[in-house]
Amino acid sequence: MHIVCVRWVPRLLRPEERKTRVAASREVTSFLHRIVTTDETWLSYYDPESKQAPMVWKTADSPPPKKACTTWSTKKTMFIFFKDSRGMLLQNAIPEAQTVNKQYYQKIITTINIHSIIALPKLLSLNYV
Repeated sequence: MHIVCVRWVPRLLRPEERKTRVAASREVTSFLHRIVTTDETWLSYYDPESKQAPMVWKTADSPPPKKACTTWSTKKTMFIFFKDSRGMLLQNAIPEAQTVNKQYYQKIITTINIHSIIALPKLLSLNYV
C-alpha cells in the first residue's frame, strides 16, 4: 500500500450544476467572439544581421576585424492592428504625416465592416456568427 495525493477540484458539482456551468460558459464564449481589440505600434526599418554573417577567417598573427556599431534606423512607420478571437482582421500602415484621430479610426472601422461583410459567408459556414 502507498500514499497518494488527493486531486484538488474547486467544487464537487452535481450533473445539473455542471450543465448550468457549461451553458453559462457558452454564453460568455459567444460574447467574447464579438470583441475586437486594436493596437498601435511603431515599426522601425531595422534588419539585424546574424552572428555568422560578419565572421571572417583570420590567421593567428593578423589583427581582428573591425565592425561599425549598428544602430536603429531613424525610419519608422506606425501600424494599427485589429484582431478578434479568430485572428487578425486588419493591418493598416499609417501614411506619413497622417494624424491618427477619431475621423481616421472611423475610416478604418468602415474598412473592417466591409471586410466583415465580404467574409460573412465563410463565417456563417464555420458557425462563428
